[in-house]
Amino acid sequence: FEEGWSAWREEDKNDNVGTVWINNTNFVPWGLNYDRTILNGKDLVLEEAPLEKIDRDFRIAHQQGANAVRVFPQVSRYMSRFMEIDESALEFFDRVILLARKHNLRVDITGLTHVNVASFPSWYDQHTDAEVMSAEALFWKTFAQRYADEPAILMFDLQNEPFMAKPGSSLKSIGCFTMSEGRQFCYCNPHFREKHVESPDSLAHLWTSTMVESVRRYDKG
Repeated sequence: FEEGWSAWREEDKNDNVGTVWINNTNFVPWGLNYDRTILNGKDLVLEEAPLEKIDRDFRIAHQQGANAVRVFPQVSRYMSRFMEIDESALEFFDRVILLARKHNLRVDITGLTHVNVASFPSWYDQHTDAEVMSAEALFWKTFAQRYADEPAILMFDLQNEPFMAKPGSSLKSIGCFTMSEGRQFCYCNPHFREKHVESPDSLAHLWTSTMVESVRRYDKG
């Protein structure tokens, strides 16, 4: 983490810098994707990392000038069973958020991720598209309700690189590279594997609006 952060900062330019408003204050997010870390030569995704390692990584990020961090909670850790939220996993995530607050980092929660594709929940391919969308909406309702008033939260990012699947294909994530120990790290997420009369654009709009409404039910910001 430390070596990668230093190299990335050296290449940093002023391009692609965005500005948002927080509490009527101009805020320019500058930070990193915290999708995995390395401990003893082994890649670990967020939920595998010891809290002490996350604490150290966040401290270093802050010392290097970061004011934001993007984290990727995996569906397999928070909803391994269809429509059942794991409270113990949320308690772990609570502590991650507290560590971000401790080091003055705003958090972009990028949800519905399957970066460790080996743990992809089997229920995705056992349910209809509508049922899967309902479960994904529950994911966002849960996170939005829990963190709507959390000052460390910068934004709720619905998903990393969603796209329309081909009819009959799996919903398992693609766009992968190999981590240590041969595990696949995947970041492109397909939707709607069934045949629908609606156009792909209409289905994409339906999914997006459903997720947004799930968040807005609790987060009005």
